Amino acid sequence: MLKKIFLISFFSVLILTGCSANSWRKSFSQHSQVISISDSILNNIINNYNNIVIYNISSDWSDNYTVLASQKDSWFTIKYVLKKDALSANESPYTYSINPLKKFTADSVWNVFVQNQFWEIQSESPGSCDHNKKETGCVVDDGSWSSLTMISDKKTVTKRYYEPAFFETSCCPGDKNRQVFLKCLMAMKLIQ
Repeated sequence: MLKKIFLISFFSVLILTGCSANSWRKSFSQHSQVISISDSILNNIINNYNNIVIYNISSDWSDNYTVLASQKDSWFTIKYVLKKDALSANESPYTYSINPLKKFTADSVWNVFVQNQFWEIQSESPGSCDHNKKETGCVVDDGSWSSLTMISDKKTVTKRYYEPAFFETSCCPGDKNRQVFLKCLMAMKLIQ
């Protein structure tokens, strides 16, 4: 009897987790595209890891990447900074480090993306929020773009927002796409 209960429980869990895993993957696949990234270091990460999230803050002088990536049964945080303003041949144009991440923490971050169906939101589009509403004090001329890229099974979805927290709280609150973007962004900031 106990063996029968165990088997029923085991197969129930297997079926439930398998179905939910497949359903998000199917939806993700419908909204994603084949990877096309020109950066050789990011391509190396993509070729050696799976279930990847790349958080990038881009400015005129650097691209700062925080990467969540799994390899077999382990998770890692990869920090990569591309210095666009390296001053001399003696200065490295980038820094790179990799650190193991606890499975619970990594799974929690990954699940924020999956549960909020990150791949279904829209990126910021022109006109979705006026970045220069001078009369309301909503001006950010020297801000930066934040982008999040989710990669699974060699397919990718990228979303970008300009100063999303500022515009959500100060200028154009209530955008559902930006709110999901911010939830995912905050999850990634936990592993920085």
